[in-house]
Amino acid sequence: MVPTLRKIVRCSGVPMVVMGVATAPVLADDQFTTSHRTEVLNQAVSGPGRASSFLDAGTHVFHETDLYLQGQALGGQWNLTVNGTVRYTDSRQFDPERVSMQKLEWRLSDAHTQIHLGDYFANLSPYALTKGVKGLAVQRNLGDDQNYVRVVYGSFANEWAFLLKDLAREPMATYGGGIRMQKAWEQFRFGLNLAEAHD
Repeated sequence: MVPTLRKIVRCSGVPMVVMGVATAPVLADDQFTTSHRTEVLNQAVSGPGRASSFLDAGTHVFHETDLYLQGQALGGQWNLTVNGTVRYTDSRQFDPERVSMQKLEWRLSDAHTQIHLGDYFANLSPYALTKGVKGLAVQRNLGDDQNYVRVVYGSFANEWAFLLKDLAREPMATYGGGIRMQKAWEQFRFGLNLAEAHD
């Protein structure tokens, strides 16, 4: 085995900004939060085996920005939440995509209804479906949040890049979802689940 020497220097910083957004025609009493992480990675590869090294020699950057918005929508009748993470890097060791969406979640809710679009943890039951999906979910409460009908459907892809840019790179494209109906009493609850998945 031919030895390869490497020297890695890494530094990072995490600035955070929290600010209120002025009232707009659609949103009122909004809260907007953003945080940003930057890493600078410098790698020096030397030795007789440097040509076979998987490391990218030189200096590379990694930026990741989180965005969070919470407020009122549609005349104050609904609560709106938008949550996302965007990544940029020039190193394939960080991410094979130069610019990628890491997380995207959009939620609209009132006292009886929840609508989710994007990243959602589909939790029907431990025996039916407990899986993160990228898709659509709707829950309608029947009196309170312990009595409801929940419907979810989406892709089981781990990365947004598989859906937005390069579906052929995904080893297996799996889609699925299900429905859960739950009735709760003081001492116990009854749930009926139906789940489906296909490749």
